Amino acid sequence: MIPHLAHIYGPIWIQSYGFMIAVGLLIFMYLTLNDPRRKQLASTEVYINGCFFGLLCGVLGARILYALSYPAEFAGRWHEFFMPWVGGLTVIGAIAGVGIGSLWYFKRYHIPALPMFDLVTLYGPLLQGISRLGCLAAGCCYGAPAGDLLWAITFTHPDAHAPLFVALHPTQLYAGIASFIIFLVLLSLQKYLLKRPGLTFCCYLALENSARFMVDFWRGDRDPLIGNWGPFIISQVQLYALIGLFIALTGLCWLLFTSNKS
Repeated sequence: MIPHLAHIYGPIWIQSYGFMIAVGLLIFMYLTLNDPRRKQLASTEVYINGCFFGLLCGVLGARILYALSYPAEFAGRWHEFFMPWVGGLTVIGAIAGVGIGSLWYFKRYHIPALPMFDLVTLYGPLLQGISRLGCLAAGCCYGAPAGDLLWAITFTHPDAHAPLFVALHPTQLYAGIASFIIFLVLLSLQKYLLKRPGLTFCCYLALENSARFMVDFWRGDRDPLIGNWGPFIISQVQLYALIGLFIALTGLCWLLFTSNKS
């Protein structure tokens, strides 16, 4: 794969991962800006500013959760926490960061939170799926050895983050395909079933965390949780995914129960 697309100057490159995130973000913003619901919820200026604020919160949340999950990578090099291009990010942390930051922003500008969350989480999986293509190019979030698996991939570029010359599960594609499927499911359901504010958002959280939990079993960089009796089957990231899934299902039950009562 190709981690770098173009050289700018000195150590500065256009990275494949960053480029695909930018492409995904542009598509996401185009679709949400032109959605009729967005026009009812917030002005164009307020929404665009909110997207960039949410992006910053997402990067911060992704970096914090990554540092908490892999503290050994920052031992004696704490300053690298402020260098997100060194090390990595986590999707679950990004979702949490965007959610927390957006709640503050929505309150600041008197935007209804649940309808706006429904809108951005409908198109959010597209952004995630496209970003995973950059992840594949960079070799990050790589899979476990796959042996003779027909669709295994092998990284040969010296700057790839994945082990070189080893057939691996294409977990980046697994996650990307899952995101595109989640988008299609939400797009279909929100037209007919997900009418109440908050349902699309909760379904997104449930599906995304479920996908993250499953894909992690094939990740090559996963670290099983360690307990008093030895390693657990699940990893720390999978634990975060289970917590997110529990929150999503609780929200779904509450919304459906209160809807039936009313």
